[in-house]
Amino acid sequence: MRKRLQKQKLSSLIKKLKEDATVIAPVMTDKNEVDFLPVNSEEVILSGARSLYSPKKYIFKQSESMYDYTIQDSGKVTVKESCENEKQIIMGIRPCDLHAIEYMKEFYSGKYKDSYILRRLENSVLIGLACTEPSTNCFCTSLGNSPVDTDGSDIMMADAGSFYFVKGITEKGKKLIENNKDIFEDSQEDDERVLSDIKESCEKAILEKIDVTALKNKVGSAYNSDIWKKYSDICVNCGACTFNCPTCTCFDVADTSRSKNEGCHYRTWDTCQNFAFTLHASGHNPRSTSEERLRQRVMHKYQYTVDQMDQFSCTGCGRCTQVCPVGISMIAILKDIKEVVDNGEE
Repeated sequence: MRKRLQKQKLSSLIKKLKEDATVIAPVMTDKNEVDFLPVNSEEVILSGARSLYSPKKYIFKQSESMYDYTIQDSGKVTVKESCENEKQIIMGIRPCDLHAIEYMKEFYSGKYKDSYILRRLENSVLIGLACTEPSTNCFCTSLGNSPVDTDGSDIMMADAGSFYFVKGITEKGKKLIENNKDIFEDSQEDDERVLSDIKESCEKAILEKIDVTALKNKVGSAYNSDIWKKYSDICVNCGACTFNCPTCTCFDVADTSRSKNEGCHYRTWDTCQNFAFTLHASGHNPRSTSEERLRQRVMHKYQYTVDQMDQFSCTGCGRCTQVCPVGISMIAILKDIKEVVDNGEE
């Protein structure tokens, strides 16, 4: 299903969508940053480079209650699971973040299913947006992806000047378009050619180039390399790279009391770059050094998930490089790994 959406009708579409669901999209915050937020009266920003923050937080919440518990006077404990069923439409998701959501969906659908995240995905409509102005840190094509990929989206949009190309991908997406058919227009004969031109220009705009796919199943050979010390010597272990990563899935759990007899069990995002992340109750820590923790993060992205899921857990969004306070570049690390692999070093 292919349609056109005139840009002047975008606000009408959002207004209509808000009647049945919370609409989340990139908007300008009071900190002068673009972030994904529920749309009220703000102008939705569907241009420029991808936002510093991904929409992951609406699928995998940064902090959330998992269940409430009450301890009765008799000593009996009753538990009530937190259950969100609110419908949401997330608009303006770049392909790198769509790939990240697809990764999380597979990760949390494994042997131990995460009902909280899967429920949110089920109640979400994901509207993608082709990335026509990549950030200087973007390298999605190095991972075999494209800034116009439709994977993971229910609907895909592409900026064509005065209007957006719109393509319904899934049944959810096609239903949304059909329910708002008075706002959309039929596609034209030359739309395919224009879309092809957009794809070509988008991919050429990505400056960082390294064939990461050639490193698949080979990154492990750099495990004992001295490259980890090179970067860990300047790393400050702040965790910004992981907290801004759209595919990082780690969390910690804790309990908090609301009163003498009531409390809740909740989880929050956690980071493998924190010393306490692997600290045992005995005091032993298998990854006590910054070097070991930095290596773990990179190995996880490019080797361990390849071993376990046959895919990289990196989408090439470049946010880790962008937010690093000491300028550690993931592309630089990958180039060093490639040199180790190519030279047969251990």
